[in-house]
Amino acid sequence: PQVIDDNGKQLTVGGLERIASVAGKIRNRVDGALLLSSGDDLIPPLFSIFHGDPEMRAMSLAGYDIVAPGNHEFDLGAKTYKDALSFATFPLVSANLIVDDQKLQDRILTYVIKNIGEIKVGVFGMMNPDFLEVCSPGDGTTVDQNIMSVAQKAVDSLLKEKCDLIIALTHIGIELDRQL
Repeated sequence: PQVIDDNGKQLTVGGLERIASVAGKIRNRVDGALLLSSGDDLIPPLFSIFHGDPEMRAMSLAGYDIVAPGNHEFDLGAKTYKDALSFATFPLVSANLIVDDQKLQDRILTYVIKNIGEIKVGVFGMMNPDFLEVCSPGDGTTVDQNIMSVAQKAVDSLLKEKCDLIIALTHIGIELDRQL
């Protein structure tokens, strides 16, 4: 859909339907592509009402390949996020998220490797080090604050796996992204 911003400029906006459409067009034109998200896909007010069910189903239908959770996925607690993931068909990555809940821990991987044509792509995720200050995950969920060392360990593992390309799918903020 088209909307007009405060300056009278016409903008094209859209949600998951538009993302799925663009991703499909790109995938039809190239030999390989990845649809990724760096998080905050579950945000109020809909998350508060539907607990992530429609978003996870829609992201799965849209063809997301890999998703890194953002801090807002934990706004209603780790259990609510874990329950929402039952509707997701894509893998999740976060190398520095520490979760006590075994089922949630099993869903959130340090990294994922995808073969895109002849290219072996490794994708690892990173969560905001201010995690506990910006959301309410409840007990048993935190992050490793050692962003650089955790990221280096993930990169080293992916290099050991002989990845041709490594993607850091981060939710750590632009300043830490630059340092990383």
